[in-house]
Amino acid sequence: MGKKKTAPVFVFLILAIILLLLAVLTYISNIFFSGDRVPKVGEYYLYLQESDELSPDVPQNSLVFAKEATDTALLPGNKVLCYLASGNLAMRAIYNIDVNEDGTTYFYPGTNEEQGSELAIPRTNIIAQCKWASCELYDYVAFVTSVKGLVLFGILPFALSFVSLLVFIVNLIKRLCA
Repeated sequence: MGKKKTAPVFVFLILAIILLLLAVLTYISNIFFSGDRVPKVGEYYLYLQESDELSPDVPQNSLVFAKEATDTALLPGNKVLCYLASGNLAMRAIYNIDVNEDGTTYFYPGTNEEQGSELAIPRTNIIAQCKWASCELYDYVAFVTSVKGLVLFGILPFALSFVSLLVFIVNLIKRLCA
């Protein structure tokens, strides 16, 4: 009576699933963060903060989770994702809020180093408020969107899965023919 060899099949399947999942996450990350895109997942924007302008609250080289701020009350000191008067999207701290005579509220964005160098912006320019930042997730995104990361996590898993599948099929054919 021969032994059943279910362990190698199970190990192969687990390995193939892990490798393919890794490749899929790599491709999703590359699609999400291609160019200067700021993806939105649910009500959170994912912003790659590369400067140290808001450290230590928002560390340099961190992936920022910024919650959509359509109905959020904003206060001085809040870290927000906003369109500056120049039209550029940036992470800034609100250092002052001013209400004009006509009732229009303007927010003054700044950094830890500079307040007052950027023009005031209307509430509609503020799209999200910073809730959480992770340097580790930034490192992951930076790596998998690089050429090395794409090769290592995007192409290599498919190649290993393909080779493993071929070895599995050859061994299966040998066992069936024996």
